[in-house]
Amino acid sequence: MHSHRFLSAALCAALGASTASAQFHLSEILVDLPGTDNGQEAIELRGAPNASLAGWGILMLDGDTTASGTVDQALDLGAFSTGANGLFLWRDAATVLLPAPDAATTLNIADFSPDIENGTITFLLGFGTLPAVNTDFDAGNDGTLDGPIPGFTVVDAVSTTDGGTSDSVYADEFPGGFVFPRSNFTPDTIFRCEDELGQPLCWGAADVLGTTPGPYAFDFALGEVYGGTSLGFGPQDASPGNANARISLCSDSQGFMLVLGGTQNLLLDAGAARAGQTYFVLGSVSGTTPGLPFGAFTLPLNFDPYFEFTLIVPNAPTLFPSLGTLDGNGRANVAFSVPPGAVFLPATIVAHHAFLVLDFSTGSVTFASTPASVELRF
Repeated sequence: MHSHRFLSAALCAALGASTASAQFHLSEILVDLPGTDNGQEAIELRGAPNASLAGWGILMLDGDTTASGTVDQALDLGAFSTGANGLFLWRDAATVLLPAPDAATTLNIADFSPDIENGTITFLLGFGTLPAVNTDFDAGNDGTLDGPIPGFTVVDAVSTTDGGTSDSVYADEFPGGFVFPRSNFTPDTIFRCEDELGQPLCWGAADVLGTTPGPYAFDFALGEVYGGTSLGFGPQDASPGNANARISLCSDSQGFMLVLGGTQNLLLDAGAARAGQTYFVLGSVSGTTPGLPFGAFTLPLNFDPYFEFTLIVPNAPTLFPSLGTLDGNGRANVAFSVPPGAVFLPATIVAHHAFLVLDFSTGSVTFASTPASVELRF
């Protein structure tokens, strides 16, 4: 199984792809909701409003053991266009699913045959000639594709895994592709966290609570959420066919054991309009509401000793660089790190981080981010 660096998913827009290849991206996939699969599987795309999908398609590559690299499904999107809201949704049945898709979303109803894999699978979005189902692109089952997919240009890719030791994922073989790391849960749904302009920022995943036909709320209580969305901020439930809630702080880990140590990488995105301004990442272990007012903005962190520490000791090794300058895209990378053996807590707690943007020329706060959480398990 390949390793992959979290932040690559955030660089999709800067990879120099053609206008056509940058037009659409995967935005939500219902992988394995509670109950039966029938009626509860879906793949959502986002692009420009009312844009033709002529020449486009989706491939699903099996990743389980000896079937690795085999085309499970090849979905031809050529007859469709996105809706007035820029969304296209392929559902396996017309049964009730709550919340219902937005009326402006283009909806196609056709069963996935076979069902979307609940194990290890790679989703590829691209354009060109679709290969035949059952074509094997990893004949040696060595976890690496044998070569490019003939006649098909991949522009977006994502892989999920159930953690099988002999399974293979392939999304990281394509520019901007993302592989979900092994975690303490297998996602029921995966989704794109978007920036303030609705462009892809990072991938998220969640286990959900609920029964057929929904709604299916993310399971924040058990920490089975990944990607930067937090209770009350960003996507909160499975909602295919509806616009994803937007966030400004992504993360690549939902938590780790203190005795083993670990790192949570944070991607800050304040928007290009704030490029060159100063950011300041702060933390709290006592929640995100009601938060702290800073002028016209509310920072979603509560005051406590950890907040005070991050305020008076910027750029400490545990949160570095917490104070710095946003790049030309209004972004920055920060790491929250705990060394192995730092067992200083009597029980699991949740740490939250968020950031402010400061304009020293006016002496004002110009932005407050959404929060990201991390479980510190005893």
